[in-house]
Order: sequence, then structure tokens, then C-alpha cells
Amino acid sequence: DEVSVANASAAAFGWFEGDFEQIRPELENVFKSGKQQQVIAALGGCMASGPMTVALGPAVAELLKNGEPVVQAPACWALGEMEVEGQLFVDAAKHALGNQPEKDLVEPILDSLSRFATPNNDCRQWFEKYLNDENPGVRLSCAIGLKNYPAVELMDSVIQLPRIEQQRVAARMTNLDEAVVVFLVATGDAGANALDQYLKHDNSMVRGRAMAALGRGQAVTDQQRARIKEALKSKDIFERTCAAVAMTKIGDLDLETLQNIFDVSNPDDRQQTVSILQLLSQLGAPASPISPRIAKLMNGDFRNRFSTDAMRALIALGEHAAPATEELLKEPFDLRKIECIAAIGPGAKQAEEKLKSKIDEMNSRIAETKLLQQANRFRRTRLAAAVALWRVNGDAKPALEIFKEELAGDQRSMALSALPSFKAADDQLKQSVIKMLPDSSAITALGGMGPAAQAAVDELRAIESTTDSGATASLVHAASKSLWQITGDAKFAINVVEEILKRNDYAPVEIRVEDRQKIWEALRYLESSDDTAAKKLLLKVEKGRFPNLRSFVRQLKEK
Repeated sequence: DEVSVANASAAAFGWFEGDFEQIRPELENVFKSGKQQQVIAALGGCMASGPMTVALGPAVAELLKNGEPVVQAPACWALGEMEVEGQLFVDAAKHALGNQPEKDLVEPILDSLSRFATPNNDCRQWFEKYLNDENPGVRLSCAIGLKNYPAVELMDSVIQLPRIEQQRVAARMTNLDEAVVVFLVATGDAGANALDQYLKHDNSMVRGRAMAALGRGQAVTDQQRARIKEALKSKDIFERTCAAVAMTKIGDLDLETLQNIFDVSNPDDRQQTVSILQLLSQLGAPASPISPRIAKLMNGDFRNRFSTDAMRALIALGEHAAPATEELLKEPFDLRKIECIAAIGPGAKQAEEKLKSKIDEMNSRIAETKLLQQANRFRRTRLAAAVALWRVNGDAKPALEIFKEELAGDQRSMALSALPSFKAADDQLKQSVIKMLPDSSAITALGGMGPAAQAAVDELRAIESTTDSGATASLVHAASKSLWQITGDAKFAINVVEEILKRNDYAPVEIRVEDRQKIWEALRYLESSDDTAAKKLLLKVEKGRFPNLRSFVRQLKEK
């Protein structure tokens, strides 16, 4: 079928390393042929090959303007991956939108158009036209696009999440306003004035999220405080919880009120319960008395529905969830509960004997079972219990023995993935991991250990500087990142930022969506470094032309 052909073509074409001009005439002929299957396959190749095929931009833009509906969407995506000149895409997208495109085509066009929108290229009318579309993805793309226009002041600080997170959030939102408030909460960049209009919204979910966003360091006015207190009497449980969380943050709430609200929440409403758990996980110490109630959701009738969500909330609370230990020790004492105990640490001292028993139980089951998949599940639980025991009582010996056993076996990737959470590795264990280099999992595990993996520095530097043609770029990148984590050397982060800035020279307003998470991570590294070159680069970004990056660096410095 067409999808299979497109994928096969993209895979083959994406690895083409010869002179592109050799095949350019062939591709131009394909685009003119009108044969949908071949056109889609060629567009798949352009997407996979990215900027290498930018010379085909005008031909692909023509397909977006006037092609059949089935090829317009892949043409739209291909133009974005090819990194064509912004105005070329804008003209083609506006032309397509002006011809009443099919519903399925609107979102990819607006999504891509939002990357190129500037006050100078008159895209705003299209974002405003589709702002209230029934498709949440379309609404979200419009919100992203509108933030590029000064008149829409609220959007200035909104979009700083990876695209996949934006999509997840949008899928849960009932309207655009709620999505906007969620973004303001997530970025921590919401001023009280920006949120004020949402405290008066006619939708209780929007009002609630706006309240929960308050108390993050910004001043809260008397009027806002009064509005939040009034919301404590709301008939809507979610709005009441948000109000209670807001009042707790600004220091005006008796914890008993918050506990009572949680007790009367409706467990049959899954979305409501999960939202409340997410709110409580933000509170830290004030939520400590409520942690046993959260842990109850991991037992009994609630276990199958809320165990994972309750686990996330308790892990986020960390040591503040110590009062939940007794509830967590109830059967079934499974992997999720063990990870909660590990997050609590010494405060879960009463779990010590239970963890030792769990290790012994898993040892017996591993010896008895003949099924590999089942044995791996038992081994994963055993390893988690050993790490939790170390965190609870400081005894590293059981975990060390299990790590060494796993590393010597044929399923060592599991142990390597857990190693960064275990900072008590002895020299013998570290050397065992170092001997696995240049295994990518070993590189990542050593980096995750931080300064404790100092013994691996020479080997990692050798991987980073290798000229061996067999060494992949991903291994060199991983070694460079691990070296930064171990030594604090800022070279890795500097290279990442410089490469992304260079790659985004064409971008009129924003860094490409797929680059944002990488550059934020690298900028965090630079802010924590004393390196002179790192400080200079941070200053360059702070004074640069990308508003989101300027804002992000300022936030880092304030923190």
C-alpha cells in the first residue's frame, strides 16, 4: 500500500550519501507525474533526508498548493523537514488554506505554519479563523502561532513544552483556554496578571487550573485571594481542590480542609482523581499528611485503576511521603510500591525487613522459573528492592551483589539502566561497567553516576575523540554528555547549543520544535558551569533573537 511504499522509500532515500544532484531530476519528474503512490514515496524520502533536499522546495511547495488532498499533508511535513526558506512555505500554506482544504489537512498545515509565523507575513488571520475549531490539535497549533503576534500578550510565555507534551495536554483539554492555563502552570512563567482573566472564566476546569498556577513566587492580590477562598465552597470537586492547593501554596489554608476535599473526591471519575493527584504532588511538605490517603489508591479496589498515578505522586513527594510507608507495605508489595519506598529513603525505615524478604522471595522465584520473561520480571523487582534497601538503611552490599550478578549475565541492560540511581558502587563494579565500553548503555550509566564515575574519564575521552569510522555519532555524543555529567566540562553543552543555533539560522521567530528539549537541557548545564566559554554563550543566547530562549535563560539565572 501507499504507506508501506512511502516508508520503504524514506528508509532507502534517507541514507543516500552521494551527490544529490544525480537524482534531483528523477524526483522532479516524479512530482510532475501525478502518480500518487510514487509522489508520496518521494516525499517520504525528502522528509527522511531533510535539508539535503532543500533544492526541491519549490516543487514540493507546488504540491502543497495544488496537489491532490492525499499528497498535500506529506508535502506539508516534507517542507518542514527540508528546512525550506520560511516565506516559501508561508505562501504555499496560505494558498492551501484559502482553497478550503479537507479537515485532516488543516492541522498539519497550521502546525507547520506556526513555526514560520511572524508579525510581517500576515498569518494571523488563519490562526484566528481556526482558533475555536472542534479539533484540539488545530486549536493548539493556532495558540502556538498566535503567540508570535505582539497583540496576543498572554501567549508570550506559554509554549515551552516539547511538542509531544503539547499534544498530550491538548488531547485532555476541553477548550483552548484550559490548555493555555496548563502551559502557564507547566512553564512556571505565569504572572498573576496574565492569569487574572482565567480566574473569572465561566469554565470551572479553567478557573481551577488558573488558581493552581498561582503561588509560584508571584504576588497574589487581595482580590485574587478572595476569589480563591470563595472557590473553596464550589460544588465542583476539582475547582475546590485547586483552590485548596493555591491557598496552601500562599500559606493561608488549614491542611484539614485539603484532606477533607481529597476524602470526598469521586474515585469513579478517573480524570478528576488523576488531576487531583497531580496537584497534590506539587505541594511537597504540606502534602505529607495526605500521603497515606494517596497510597490507599495503590491497594484494594482502586489498585488497578490508580496504582501508577498514585505512584507518580508519591515519588514526586519523595521524603515528604514518609507517612505513607505503612500503607505501602500492605500486600501486594509490588514493584511500584518498592519504587515509592526508594523515593522516600530513610524515612521509610520500617520497610527494611519487608525489602529483605522481597529480595529472598525473588531469588527463590528466579531459581524456580523456566520462563525467561517471567525471570526478567522477578530480577527487575529484586534489583529495585535492593536499591530501595540501600536508600532506606544505607547498606549497599545486597545491591552491589545483585548488580554484579546481573552485569555478568546476558540481561545486563536492565542493571545498567538502574545503575545511575545507585551512587554506592564500589571500584570493582565500576570497573565491570568500564570494561563494557563503548557499549552505549554503559556510557549512559556511567554518566548518570556523575562524579562517582571519575575512573571512567580516560576511556570516555577516548570514545569522544575517536576518528574510527566505525564509531557512530550517537556514541561520540553520548560519551561527550557523560563526560560533562562526571567532570562538569561544559564542552558538550556548548557544542549542542552552537549546533542548534546554527541549524536554526533560517527560523524567523522560534527554535525548531524538535530542537527545544535538547537546547533547554544544554542551557541548564551551561548555567551550572563556571566555564568562561559557557558564560559567554549564555550571554549570547540571552541577548539573541529567540524570545523563548531569552526568557528561559533569565529564568535559570533567577533560580
